[in-house]
Amino acid sequence: MKYHSRVVFNILYVHVAVGFTVCVLGPSDSPRHVQIASNTSSSVTVFWLLPNQSEWNGYLRGCVVRYRRLEPVTSSFTTANVTDINRQGILIDKLQAGRKYEASISCFNAACLGPFSDSVQFTVDDTVLQTAPANVTAMSVNSTSIHVSFQPPHFTERSDLYYVITATVEPSGGSRVRRDGEQSVDSVRRDGERTVVVRGTLTTDSVQSNYVTGLAKFTTYRVTVHCETDSAAGPASSAVVVCTLDDGMLCHASRTALSFRHKAIC
Repeated sequence: MKYHSRVVFNILYVHVAVGFTVCVLGPSDSPRHVQIASNTSSSVTVFWLLPNQSEWNGYLRGCVVRYRRLEPVTSSFTTANVTDINRQGILIDKLQAGRKYEASISCFNAACLGPFSDSVQFTVDDTVLQTAPANVTAMSVNSTSIHVSFQPPHFTERSDLYYVITATVEPSGGSRVRRDGEQSVDSVRRDGERTVVVRGTLTTDSVQSNYVTGLAKFTTYRVTVHCETDSAAGPASSAVVVCTLDDGMLCHASRTALSFRHKAIC
């Protein structure tokens, strides 16, 4: 059987010899939550989450990461293929210190390439973003909330820094960690019941804390914290795990002591 093909966006049209056309779809959505973590003054690591499985249109065969320098002049794209879909991160090196770059990611199946994600711009020489937050602790508060505290990297007189707390459902469970504190929240993003992201402004490098709400009850979460600006993100902290309580169980935290109701364990 003879055939020829052409790719239009994420659709592969296959014209077969018997005279009809078969339309085979590539992935209909792009990878989500693309983040750039600075490693050195010449390298970064790109992280992402795969599209929802309902958007794969078959089995994913891998991802394509493309990036380019934006200044002093815009360069052509460099691409890197990731053929293991369980590997959702890649190191990009040999970058020029002090230059601004952008990166985006697409996935492909057996048919063709899907759409690229929105580009994320980054630089590689922000010393604050080369250090992960330290002393991350998490404490269950009730059946849908946890409390997270951490020590950000040292900085002075910055108004462009943010912290991002990410709580993701832990498949295999884990131990529970606890502390207390308090901080206002700037924004919250939820991806169904599996991941909740809280973003807040960093105005000082003293210990920070905040609540993560809207979680699933009696569920173990993996919690990390990283710092970012509008153009780049730093490395994530070491993960801690925490389990939300069951219905009717409350753990009340104060600055000096913890009191429990209904014999809650947190």
